[in-house]
Amino acid sequence: MFKRLKEDIQTVFAKDPAAKSVLEVIFCYPGLHAIWLYRIAHFFWKHKFLFLGRFISHINRWLTEIEIHPGAKIGRRFFIDHGMGVVIGETAEIGDDVLMYQGVVLGGTSLEKKKRHPTLGNNVVIGAGAIVLGAVNIGNKARIGAGSVVINDVPPGATVVGVPGRVGLGFSSKEIQALEHSKLPDPIASAIRFVMREQEKMNERIKKLESREGIISIIHANNEVGTIEPVAEIGKIAKEIGIYFYTDAAQTVGKISVNVNELNIDLLSLSGHKIYGPKGIGVLYIRKGTRIEPLIQGGHHELNRRAGTENVPAIVGLGKAIEIAKATMEKESMRLTNLRNKLCSGIGEKIDYVRLNGHPGKRLPNTLNMSFEFVEGESMILSLDLKGIAVSTGSACTSGSLEPSHVLKAMRVDPAVAQGSIRFSLGKDNTEEDIDYVLEVLPEIVERLRVISPLYKQAKK
Repeated sequence: MFKRLKEDIQTVFAKDPAAKSVLEVIFCYPGLHAIWLYRIAHFFWKHKFLFLGRFISHINRWLTEIEIHPGAKIGRRFFIDHGMGVVIGETAEIGDDVLMYQGVVLGGTSLEKKKRHPTLGNNVVIGAGAIVLGAVNIGNKARIGAGSVVINDVPPGATVVGVPGRVGLGFSSKEIQALEHSKLPDPIASAIRFVMREQEKMNERIKKLESREGIISIIHANNEVGTIEPVAEIGKIAKEIGIYFYTDAAQTVGKISVNVNELNIDLLSLSGHKIYGPKGIGVLYIRKGTRIEPLIQGGHHELNRRAGTENVPAIVGLGKAIEIAKATMEKESMRLTNLRNKLCSGIGEKIDYVRLNGHPGKRLPNTLNMSFEFVEGESMILSLDLKGIAVSTGSACTSGSLEPSHVLKAMRVDPAVAQGSIRFSLGKDNTEEDIDYVLEVLPEIVERLRVISPLYKQAKK
C-alpha cells in the first residue's frame, strides 16, 4: 500500500511543475485526495458494499469537488490537475499514466445498464473542460484539447480539438509531448490553409496552361501511400481550359469505382497484372475525338494507333480478369479495408513513434504506408522477410533506389523519418491471420532495431 502511495506522490511531482514539497502534495492536492478516496470506495464497490462505496464517493465529491463513481476502473499513475468539476462515470475505464485537467467529463449517453462511458488508453492527456461522451475508445497517447467534445473513437497518437472534436492524424508523439494548447494542430484550419495555398498554385498553373496546348497527367491513386487524388475536379478544370487529361488508373481499377465520364478523363491506362490478369498486357482508353500520335509505326493494327500483332490470349485473359474484378470489387474492397484498418490501428497501439503517410480516409483499401522513427526501412524489410512477410519501402518502380521515397519527400516528410517507411500491400490471398502474425512479429523487430539507435535512446529520455 505504501509503495502505491509513494508512486501517487511521485506522479504529482512528475506531472505538475508547481509541486514544491511532499507535505504540500499530501495536504494541498485535491486531485490526489480524490484518487485515494476513490480507491477506498472502489474496494467496497467491488466487494458488493454498494451503498458504502457510493457514500464514500459522495464524501469525496463534497471534499474535493471531483466526482468519481466507485464502479469506474482507473489505472496507475493517474493524475487530476486542479481537479474541480471532474466527473468520471460508472463504466469509465482509464489506463495508466493518464493526465486530466479540471472540468473534464467522462459521461454516458445511454440509460441502459451496460457499458456507456469512455475507455481511455495509456498516456492519454485530456485538457480542461473537455467532454468525452459515450462508450468511445480513446487510443494510447491521444491528446484531447481544452473544451473539446468527443463523441467518436480517437485513434492512438491522434490529437482532438474543437466542438465536435476533430481528429488530426499523423502527428508524431514527440511533436506534442504535453498538451501545450498553443501548439495543438487544428485539422480544419490546417486543411483550409492548405486548400487556399493549393488554390493559388492551381490558379497560376491554369494561367500558364491556358496560354498553350498540352496534356495534364495525374495518377488516380498514389502507388506508394495509396492516396486517391481529386481526379474528377482536375478533369473538370482540364475540360474548361481545353486541355487533354490523362490518368494512370493501374492502382484503382478493380479496387474502387472508375467511370471515365464522371471523372472527366480523356485518356486512361490500366495494367493486367494489377488485377490478377496476365503480365505484359494493358489498356489505353482514348475518348472519341482525342488525337494521339502512334508510338510504334509500321502497321495498321488497332486503328493505326499501335503497330504490331495483338497478343490475343493476353487480351482475353485481361478481359476475364476485369470481369471478375468488377463482380467481386465491392465485397473485396470492404474486406481489404477492414484488414488494412486493423493493421494500421494495431501498429499504432503496439509501437510508439509511428505515423501514417497519406490521407487518413481517401486512400486505397489495399495500401498502407507507415513511418517508423529511429529505424531503417531496409533493415525492417530484411527482418520481416526472414519471418516470411513481404513488404517494401516504396513502389516496385523505385525498388533499386536507396534514396528516401520521392513521394514522401514531396509530402514534406522528414528525410530521416522517410527512411524508416514501409508500404504494406494487401491482396485477395491475405487473411486476418496474416494481419495478426504481422502485429505479433513487427513490434519485436522494431524494438530490436531501435535498441541500437542512439536517437531513440535520446528520444526516450
